[in-house]
Amino acid sequence: NSPLFQAKKGMWLQDNYPAAFSLKLMAKDIRLAKNEAGEAMELPFLFQAEELYSQAEKSGLGEMDMAAVYHYLEKGEH
Repeated sequence: NSPLFQAKKGMWLQDNYPAAFSLKLMAKDIRLAKNEAGEAMELPFLFQAEELYSQAEKSGLGEMDMAAVYHYLEKGEH
């Protein structure tokens, strides 16, 4: 029951994702973190998150809030 979950819960329940922090910016930040880590660190979750957010962005959700990744997963288009 985190503060982030509480902040995004309404978006998920209403299937409405006005951007507070866009999905495309989250995808960019994940790419930056992955590039910064390089091969010096094993971060398998980061690689999976990068793929997920990248695909969600390509599906047209990039301008929506980062919470729209839930919408992408729920639709099952991945």
